[in-house]
Amino acid sequence: MKTHYLCGKHQKLLIAFIVNYFYSRKYLSLNSNRLTSMPNVVSKMVEEMNAIQESVDRVSPGLNTLSNDCTRLKSEHDQSKSTAEIVILQMNETKKKFNEDTEELVKCIESQNQTEKEVDDTKKLYLSTNISLLDTDCTMIFSFHRQNDEINSPFSIYSPTFKTSPYGYLFVLRVCSTFESSKENQGYLSIYITLLRSDFDQILFYPFPYNISLCLCDQSGQRKHIISTITPDPNSSSFARPTSEKNNEIGIVKFCPLNYLTEAQSIYLRDGVFFIRIFIDFLNTGSNPFT
Repeated sequence: MKTHYLCGKHQKLLIAFIVNYFYSRKYLSLNSNRLTSMPNVVSKMVEEMNAIQESVDRVSPGLNTLSNDCTRLKSEHDQSKSTAEIVILQMNETKKKFNEDTEELVKCIESQNQTEKEVDDTKKLYLSTNISLLDTDCTMIFSFHRQNDEINSPFSIYSPTFKTSPYGYLFVLRVCSTFESSKENQGYLSIYITLLRSDFDQILFYPFPYNISLCLCDQSGQRKHIISTITPDPNSSSFARPTSEKNNEIGIVKFCPLNYLTEAQSIYLRDGVFFIRIFIDFLNTGSNPFT
């Protein structure tokens, strides 16, 4: 219908009808001068209508293109809308799955934390049931296994934890190798002791005040032990009451040269074993029990 109304033939018939209508109803009463001007008016109107028709003809292809574009855009919009609905549905499913996975992860973390707590409790129980006590002479001896050809390579070995009494201080020893590059890579046996937190620290005296003697035992029976003593410093954090699982270790870096252990006829390392004995002088006698 739009195309029909805009065609040239229809427009001309419409203009002719309008002209005849006004002429018969209104312009019959006009004077002769105005009647003679009517053809000119009609001619101008026809020219204007032709110009309008030309403009319409020029615009019509663009309108068709725009109509096709609108149809295409509507189709794309509908397709995009459908795709968006699918994506939103997938996002909701993913979000739901994510929330479920998050809940499972939280449960796994809680389970892991509980397991770690149980492991720690079991470890503490194990340690509490396997802690050694000093002998009645306030000494204890530990064996450390290291082959002769392994002494000159870096190593670090811990002793079992031990207590000074069932309700006393808790300690652990560490022996290791230390090398000085400034002296042709001279190696030393180092011995450290660490004060650990125990269940009875509230009733113990701090800072720890007793001398600690360390002895590398002579296995030949000649009693040529190597002995050093650690005198506690009351201002050192190593001897303060532990506020964490353990204090900073303290010890003797150059306890003895490593070649004392690596010599072929070493009296300190035999069959891959050397012994460290510890003495805590609770009576402050200053005596040496290793001689």
